[in-house]
Parts: sequence; structure tokens; C-alpha cells
Amino acid sequence: MKKEELVRKFYMQKEEKELFLEKLIFCNFSEQRDFENYFKVGELEESELFCLISFLYHEDCFFMMLEILNNYKQHFLSAGVFELEEFDFSEKLLKRWERMEKLEKINGK
Repeated sequence: MKKEELVRKFYMQKEEKELFLEKLIFCNFSEQRDFENYFKVGELEESELFCLISFLYHEDCFFMMLEILNNYKQHFLSAGVFELEEFDFSEKLLKRWERMEKLEKINGK
């Protein structure tokens, strides 16, 4: 693919121009290992996952990072279930949680 073609594709983007730019940054600056790991989402070891996320974070590729974190949502939540059983539900926590729920109702979530 040639530079002119990539520039044309960028200008053809109606939405997600930022994501397009992030993918260009990723293709240009990532190490081969990180680049290959991007295509293995769902089957990465924890260390590989964190290396990829770290690279995306440091290059300000937040949309790509969020996309990957969303694909691994269950990986991050499953560890939290054990912690929830041992959790101390303080008065401060309960009041703050109530306030957060009110905000979500206001915002229509």
C-alpha cells in the first residue's frame, strides 16, 4: 500500500478518524511482537497482554487500548469476584455507591 492510498482512506473516514490515526501509529511504531499480539486478542498470556496495553497507552492509542480491554473484560472481572466476597462494605462505600447510581440514572444509564 502506498502513502497516498492511506491518506485517501483517512479522508474517506466519516467517523473514527482518531482510531484510524491510532492504527497508523501502531503499525509504524510497535515492535513486531506487539504487532503480532494485536491479532491474538483473546488468547494472549497476561504478560503479553500488559505489554500490548502498555505500548498503546504510552503512544496515546486510547481507542485501541479500550477495544482490547473490552475484549478482555472477563479476564479482569473474574479476579474481582473473590475480592468481593472478602470486601468490607464500609459506610463510606455505601454512600458513594448510592451517589454513583443517582448519577447513572441522571445520565440515562
